[in-house]
Amino acid sequence: AACICLRGLKPDNTERAYMCMLPRSKSECNKIVVLFRCKIIKIFFGLLLCWSGLGCSVAQAQQSSTAIGTASASVIKPLTTQNLQPLRFGMLHPGSKGGSVQINPETNDQIFLGTVYTNKKRFGCAVFRIVGEQGRQYEVFLPEVVDVKRLSDPTGTALEARNFQAYSRNKAEIGNFGLLGANGRDRLYVGGEIFMNPDSMSGFYATEIDVTVAYQ
Repeated sequence: AACICLRGLKPDNTERAYMCMLPRSKSECNKIVVLFRCKIIKIFFGLLLCWSGLGCSVAQAQQSSTAIGTASASVIKPLTTQNLQPLRFGMLHPGSKGGSVQINPETNDQIFLGTVYTNKKRFGCAVFRIVGEQGRQYEVFLPEVVDVKRLSDPTGTALEARNFQAYSRNKAEIGNFGLLGANGRDRLYVGGEIFMNPDSMSGFYATEIDVTVAYQ
């Protein structure tokens, strides 16, 4: 029987260590050699896998990139509206054929179509004060048609009002847009047209008109 000596390093890599084994037989000697070789192979593959894993991590890191962006927002003064005067068509009475009365928002005039008569008193366009961010343009949204009901009989036949128009004092034109001045204000005038049949009932008629403004 021969003595098998294995040399190596301590874990702290400072000294050499020796291990001697004295096998009792030749077969036992072969087993010791095989076990030693297996350990060497395991250590080799372990180092190889570790190196391969490091290479994969580096490759994956190179396939992505990160940048820093910015986010921003501007907050402006909200739009507010205040009704200063209602839209008034005046005191009317229809003729034999009926007709309509228009209120011009730019000139504040009454315009008669058909056979409708008035005493030319207590009429005028609606007036709104618009307040918001100075120098900004805004859009005006008006209804297409509204029913003007007789207050003494709200479920009865109503008069029809349509063709609403808006006039911005700062923009100085009739249209769907207004302009806020250097003080952040504008005066908006709204007119329209009301229709009457020859048999329209007498009474006081009124309704609400939704006027919406929004920044353009």
